[in-house]
Amino acid sequence: MKLAFRILMTLILCSFVLPSMCHAQTYVEPATCEYALDLPCFQSSKITFNFPYTTLASIYDITTIGGSSYKYAGTPTTFEFIAEDIDDYFFTFELRYNQTINQTILIGFWSGTHAMQGLDYKGSFERVLFHVRLRVTREPTYPSEEEVAKAVVTQVQKNIDALVNEMNEREKRYEMTMITVVVISLVAVGSSIVGTVIHISELKRFRQSR
Repeated sequence: MKLAFRILMTLILCSFVLPSMCHAQTYVEPATCEYALDLPCFQSSKITFNFPYTTLASIYDITTIGGSSYKYAGTPTTFEFIAEDIDDYFFTFELRYNQTINQTILIGFWSGTHAMQGLDYKGSFERVLFHVRLRVTREPTYPSEEEVAKAVVTQVQKNIDALVNEMNEREKRYEMTMITVVVISLVAVGSSIVGTVIHISELKRFRQSR
């Protein structure tokens, strides 16, 4: 009877202790935040991450479509990635902490000759992932005010030259027309005089024959 009682008590204690032990061994994922950044930019481009101190910051899974070159470097408080060529760049930036903390991550972004643009991400987390895509293209160029003014002057001069040439051509055509009219008139007058002379001659011959 005592043996049966001891066995029963042992089973009851195990029913409380074993679940507790199993729960203590369960792995709990850290509080994780994930963000996706798809950034169109001009050659060359740079993105920086500024964050509270941690030795568990890293950039990985770096790929490009065209195999272009890039650079990256970091410290316990900042990381930077530089895209040097025209291409599409993909990478993941990860931050880890030993516990969940309330923090702000500042991101700086440089594109070609444009001024820096800034982003900030605030939250409480133990692990942060940024999945980044940089779409780097050639920066378009625009003429300066001096170049625009020069082009306008050149175009105006071309228009003036074209107008002068057209007027000269019209003047030449007018002169040729006038010469043609004069020649035709002279021919007509000459023909009339010749006809008159012939008529007078014939008239004289007719009178003499009588």
